[in-house]
This record gives sequence, C-alpha cells and structure tokens, in this order.
Amino acid sequence: GALRRAAVEGARAGCRSSRACMRAVGLLYATQTGNTETVAGVIAEATGLEATPIDDVGAADLAGYDGLIVGTPTWNTGADELRS
Repeated sequence: GALRRAAVEGARAGCRSSRACMRAVGLLYATQTGNTETVAGVIAEATGLEATPIDDVGAADLAGYDGLIVGTPTWNTGADELRS
C-alpha cells in the first residue's frame, strides 16, 4: 500500500537499513475490546513502527513526531451515527 511505498521511497532517499526515518512517525492507538490494538500490531509489523497506547503519550511528546497514525474505537463511544 501507500505506507509501504513511502517507506521504500524513504529507503531510496538514504534511509536504507535505518529506522531513523521511521522514528518521526507515531503509531498510537486506543482500544476497548482489543481489536484496534490488533490492527495497530499489524501496522507495526508491516512498517517497523512501535505501536503505543495513546494513554502512554503526553501532549508534549506529540511535538516530536512529523506524522501520526492514530487508531481509535468507534463502538460504544456514542459515535455510532458517524460510522459508515
């Protein structure tokens, strides 16, 4: 997908064999049933990023990221009418 292509392009630009280029991307998740955590784990495995519970991240920590991938639950949150 697009994320893998971006990683490949980053490797071509000088990031080969280094996760330094990927460290600027945060993979954060919140979960109620464990499903979002599972998906975050799949993304982490595919990208080499570390999946981190959002409860472990403070607002000041976000300034260190160039980009974020954030997964949150929609069930039992009152967001049922917003889900497609």
